[in-house]
Amino acid sequence: MIALYFTAEPKAAEDFLKQVEEWEKEEEEEEQRHYDELRDYVNSLSKAELQQLYYDALIELEDRRRNYW
Repeated sequence: MIALYFTAEPKAAEDFLKQVEEWEKEEEEEEQRHYDELRDYVNSLSKAELQQLYYDALIELEDRRRNYW
């Protein structure tokens, strides 16, 4: 039905594709902003804070792996 609609209304198909491309671009930009904020946060931490967070992350990974098996 969708293919038939887009065949009958080619402008609707073009508009839909433009909306999808715009949404994907916005998602990529949001993801990049998130990674930039994450990098800024990590760079703001002291060595001791980084070590503690790294240790906590390793423990969490071990717990997840142990619960997985």
